[in-house]
Amino acid sequence: MNNGVPPFEGVSAWFAGPKAENGDSFAHLVSRIVHDHYAWRRNYFPEDGLVVDSHLRRANEPFADRFDDRLWELLARLKADPPFQSPRYAAHMVSEQTLPSIAGYFAAMLYNPNNVTAESAPVTVRLELEAAAMIAQMMGYDETAWAHLTSGGTVANLEALWVARSVKYLPFALRQARS
Repeated sequence: MNNGVPPFEGVSAWFAGPKAENGDSFAHLVSRIVHDHYAWRRNYFPEDGLVVDSHLRRANEPFADRFDDRLWELLARLKADPPFQSPRYAAHMVSEQTLPSIAGYFAAMLYNPNNVTAESAPVTVRLELEAAAMIAQMMGYDETAWAHLTSGGTVANLEALWVARSVKYLPFALRQARS
Protein backbone atom coordinates (compact mmCIF):
# COMPACT_ATOMS: atom_id res chain seq x y z
CA MET A 1 0.00 0.00 0.00
CA ASN A 2 1.45 3.36 -0.99
CA ASN A 3 -1.17 5.71 0.52
CA GLY A 4 -1.55 7.53 -2.79
CA VAL A 5 2.15 8.44 -2.99
CA PRO A 6 3.87 7.33 -6.19
CA PRO A 7 6.66 4.84 -5.29
CA PHE A 8 9.47 7.09 -6.56
CA GLU A 9 8.28 10.03 -4.48
CA GLY A 10 8.32 7.97 -1.30
CA VAL A 11 11.86 6.75 -1.95
CA SER A 12 13.19 10.13 -3.07
CA ALA A 13 12.83 11.53 0.45
CA TRP A 14 15.46 9.05 1.64
CA PHE A 15 18.26 10.53 -0.50
CA ALA A 16 19.95 13.87 -1.05
CA GLY A 17 19.12 13.50 -4.74
CA PRO A 18 21.32 13.67 -7.83
CA LYS A 19 21.23 17.48 -7.72
CA ALA A 20 21.05 17.75 -3.91
CA GLU A 21 17.32 18.36 -4.14
CA ASN A 22 16.92 17.45 -0.45
CA GLY A 23 20.17 19.16 0.54
CA ASP A 24 18.70 22.14 2.39
CA SER A 25 16.50 20.03 4.64
CA PHE A 26 19.37 17.65 5.34
CA ALA A 27 21.75 20.55 6.12
CA HIS A 28 19.15 21.70 8.65
CA LEU A 29 19.14 18.21 10.22
CA VAL A 30 22.95 18.15 10.44
CA SER A 31 22.92 21.59 12.06
CA ARG A 32 20.31 20.33 14.54
CA ILE A 33 22.50 17.30 15.36
CA VAL A 34 25.55 19.51 15.99
CA HIS A 35 23.62 22.01 18.14
CA ASP A 36 21.99 19.23 20.15
CA HIS A 37 25.36 17.59 20.78
CA TYR A 38 26.96 20.86 21.88
CA ALA A 39 24.03 21.53 24.23
CA TRP A 40 24.60 18.07 25.74
CA ARG A 41 28.29 18.92 26.29
CA ARG A 42 27.49 22.29 27.88
CA ASN A 43 24.96 20.70 30.23
CA TYR A 44 27.25 17.92 31.43
CA PHE A 45 28.30 19.25 34.85
CA PRO A 46 27.44 22.83 33.83
CA GLU A 47 29.11 24.20 36.97
CA ASP A 48 32.53 23.11 35.66
CA GLY A 49 34.65 25.94 34.31
CA LEU A 50 35.77 26.26 30.71
CA VAL A 51 38.85 24.33 29.67
CA VAL A 52 39.30 26.10 26.35
CA ASP A 53 38.99 29.80 27.19
CA SER A 54 39.22 32.80 24.82
CA HIS A 55 42.99 33.12 25.37
CA LEU A 56 43.54 29.49 24.38
CA ARG A 57 41.21 29.84 21.38
CA ARG A 58 43.24 32.83 20.15
CA ALA A 59 46.46 30.86 20.65
CA ASN A 60 44.97 28.08 18.52
CA GLU A 61 44.14 30.36 15.57
CA PRO A 62 47.19 29.27 13.50
CA PHE A 63 46.10 25.65 13.87
CA ALA A 64 42.49 26.58 13.06
CA ASP A 65 43.68 28.33 9.88
CA ARG A 66 45.72 25.29 8.80
CA PHE A 67 42.84 23.00 9.67
CA ASP A 68 40.48 25.07 7.54
CA ASP A 69 42.93 25.00 4.62
CA ARG A 70 43.38 21.21 4.88
CA LEU A 71 39.63 20.71 5.08
CA TRP A 72 39.12 22.67 1.85
CA GLU A 73 41.90 20.62 0.23
CA LEU A 74 40.19 17.41 1.33
CA LEU A 75 36.83 18.58 0.01
CA ALA A 76 38.45 19.47 -3.33
CA ARG A 77 40.09 16.04 -3.57
CA LEU A 78 36.88 14.21 -2.72
CA LYS A 79 35.17 15.82 -5.70
CA ALA A 80 37.37 13.65 -7.96
CA ASP A 81 35.42 10.57 -6.83
CA PRO A 82 32.92 9.05 -9.25
CA PRO A 83 29.46 10.68 -9.15
CA PHE A 84 27.75 7.66 -7.58
CA GLN A 85 24.69 9.76 -6.74
CA SER A 86 23.92 10.35 -10.42
CA PRO A 87 21.53 8.14 -12.38
CA ARG A 88 24.07 8.50 -15.22
CA TYR A 89 26.63 6.52 -13.20
CA ALA A 90 26.16 2.75 -13.07
CA ALA A 91 29.71 1.40 -13.15
CA HIS A 92 30.17 -0.12 -9.72
CA MET A 93 28.16 -1.70 -6.92
CA VAL A 94 27.68 1.59 -5.09
CA SER A 95 24.75 3.86 -4.64
CA GLU A 96 23.90 6.98 -2.77
CA GLN A 97 23.74 6.57 1.01
CA THR A 98 20.36 7.21 2.59
CA LEU A 99 19.90 10.44 4.52
CA PRO A 100 18.76 8.57 7.68
CA SER A 101 21.93 6.45 7.62
CA ILE A 102 24.17 9.49 7.12
CA ALA A 103 22.40 11.39 9.90
CA GLY A 104 22.66 8.42 12.27
CA TYR A 105 26.33 7.88 11.44
CA PHE A 106 27.13 11.58 11.86
CA ALA A 107 25.23 11.84 15.16
CA ALA A 108 26.87 8.70 16.58
CA MET A 109 30.36 9.90 15.63
CA LEU A 110 29.91 12.87 17.98
CA TYR A 111 29.37 10.49 20.88
CA ASN A 112 31.10 7.12 21.37
CA PRO A 113 30.28 4.59 18.67
CA ASN A 114 33.06 2.20 19.76
CA ASN A 115 31.06 -0.77 20.98
CA VAL A 116 33.99 -2.43 22.71
CA THR A 117 32.02 -2.99 25.93
CA ALA A 118 28.62 -2.12 27.34
CA GLU A 119 30.38 -0.16 30.10
CA SER A 120 32.17 2.22 27.72
CA ALA A 121 29.39 2.53 25.14
CA PRO A 122 26.09 1.53 26.75
CA VAL A 123 23.87 3.40 24.31
CA THR A 124 25.47 2.28 21.05
CA VAL A 125 25.84 -1.31 22.27
CA ARG A 126 22.10 -1.31 22.99
CA LEU A 127 21.43 0.22 19.56
CA GLU A 128 23.62 -2.44 17.94
CA LEU A 129 21.68 -5.22 19.66
CA GLU A 130 18.35 -3.66 18.65
CA ALA A 131 19.46 -3.28 15.02
CA ALA A 132 20.82 -6.83 14.95
CA ALA A 133 17.52 -8.16 16.34
CA MET A 134 15.58 -6.30 13.64
CA ILE A 135 17.87 -7.69 10.92
CA ALA A 136 17.55 -11.21 12.34
CA GLN A 137 13.76 -10.89 12.38
CA MET A 138 13.76 -9.51 8.84
CA MET A 139 15.82 -12.51 7.71
CA GLY A 140 13.41 -14.93 9.42
CA TYR A 141 15.63 -16.04 12.30
CA ASP A 142 14.27 -16.99 15.70
CA GLU A 143 13.85 -14.13 18.18
CA THR A 144 16.68 -15.57 20.29
CA ALA A 145 19.15 -15.11 17.42
CA TRP A 146 22.18 -12.97 18.14
CA ALA A 147 24.19 -10.85 15.74
CA HIS A 148 26.95 -8.31 15.70
CA LEU A 149 27.35 -5.37 13.31
CA THR A 150 30.62 -4.57 11.57
CA SER A 151 31.85 -1.57 9.62
CA GLY A 152 31.62 -3.43 6.32
CA GLY A 153 32.17 -6.57 4.31
CA THR A 154 35.93 -6.77 4.77
CA VAL A 155 35.71 -6.68 8.56
CA ALA A 156 32.79 -9.14 8.49
CA ASN A 157 34.84 -11.59 6.43
CA LEU A 158 37.89 -11.22 8.68
CA GLU A 159 35.76 -11.79 11.78
CA ALA A 160 34.15 -14.86 10.18
CA LEU A 161 37.62 -16.29 9.51
CA TRP A 162 38.64 -15.55 13.10
CA VAL A 163 35.55 -17.33 14.44
CA ALA A 164 36.07 -20.29 12.09
CA ARG A 165 39.66 -20.60 13.26
CA SER A 166 38.57 -20.46 16.88
CA VAL A 167 35.76 -23.01 16.66
CA LYS A 168 37.66 -25.59 14.64
CA TYR A 169 39.15 -26.86 17.91
CA LEU A 170 35.80 -26.97 19.72
CA PRO A 171 35.08 -30.69 19.10
CA PHE A 172 38.54 -31.62 20.40
CA ALA A 173 38.15 -29.38 23.45
CA LEU A 174 34.75 -30.93 24.24
CA ARG A 175 36.14 -34.45 23.89
CA GLN A 176 39.04 -33.60 26.17
CA ALA A 177 36.70 -32.00 28.72
CA ARG A 178 34.59 -35.17 28.85
CA SER A 179 37.56 -37.44 29.48
